[in-house]
Amino acid sequence: QKGLGDRFDHSVGAACVLVPYGGRYQRTPAEASVYQLPTEGKTHTASILAHGYNPAVSAWSPYHGGLLAVVDATARLVACGGNAEAAHYSLQEYFRRMGAEADNWGQPYAALLGAHHALAALGRAAIGGKDSMSGSYHNLHVPPTLIAFAVAPVDVRRVISPEYKDKGHQLYWLRCPQDALGRPDLKAFAANNRFLFEAIGEGNVKSIRAVRHGGILQALYESAIGNGIGVHIDQLEDGFAPEYGGYLISSDGGLGIADNLQHLGFTTDSGKLEINGQSAAIKDLYAIASATLASVYPLYESVGEATRVPLATAKDAQRRPRTVSGIATPRVCLPVFPGTNSELDTARAFR
Repeated sequence: QKGLGDRFDHSVGAACVLVPYGGRYQRTPAEASVYQLPTEGKTHTASILAHGYNPAVSAWSPYHGGLLAVVDATARLVACGGNAEAAHYSLQEYFRRMGAEADNWGQPYAALLGAHHALAALGRAAIGGKDSMSGSYHNLHVPPTLIAFAVAPVDVRRVISPEYKDKGHQLYWLRCPQDALGRPDLKAFAANNRFLFEAIGEGNVKSIRAVRHGGILQALYESAIGNGIGVHIDQLEDGFAPEYGGYLISSDGGLGIADNLQHLGFTTDSGKLEINGQSAAIKDLYAIASATLASVYPLYESVGEATRVPLATAKDAQRRPRTVSGIATPRVCLPVFPGTNSELDTARAFR
């Protein structure tokens, strides 16, 4: 999907805090969209916008799909440094044409019931967004869709990105137990969120990545590809098991004591994932993963030094500017219309 994501210009407005793909190689997907608020002066205040939805889970159980959408959106927000207790939510729904069959009408009801279950446990509420019940064409139907969006303010000085930062950092898995129905323990999830919010403020947390459908192994891999930093873990169980509400954390010190906190291993400069006595090069894994959609959304090729266009340099001595007080000061008019952007950063450039 990076080939598609690279077509979005995140630099518009000059307020981006987390680029869509982080790290030296810009490969680790950001957990959420984080942008500073548009102000004429300097500000440390930004907004976090996170989403949650898994079509495979929702097709299997709309109830679980709605519940886990809220949990995933919340976890993504917390992983960026946000406060779950200050989050606000919006739900966007899209379902098949209902018709006269009772089972079809049960899909949106079950999805909303699952979302309400999670929101009530977290002490939050959601506003309704645009919904549609016309996602059918002959015998083709969209999967039951309830996408949860979570937004909260954050100080940019506590924003965390998911890629590993350096070798020698300790890796932790803050787990979230599940009940017999496959639902996260929402009390444990809320406790995890409070623990992380405090740990980030103490300054020991270097990266956080929420665990979801791909399990802890997907989180370990995606956190590694941004900077090519490897990991070493002697023993890992349930690597690919989905676990919504859990977190992968790297730290350059201790994290204190918390329920369900498990030490995994540490980061290395080997460029490999070394887990349970087996190893695989990160670059080889990325080549396999990025080839999946390369024919649909081609990746931008990196420009080598041999083909790089040389920088233009001045060969002649530059004239010193004249200090004449009679030169007029340019005036600039920047029209601002609804739907446009970049007026504030453009004004700063002219000033």
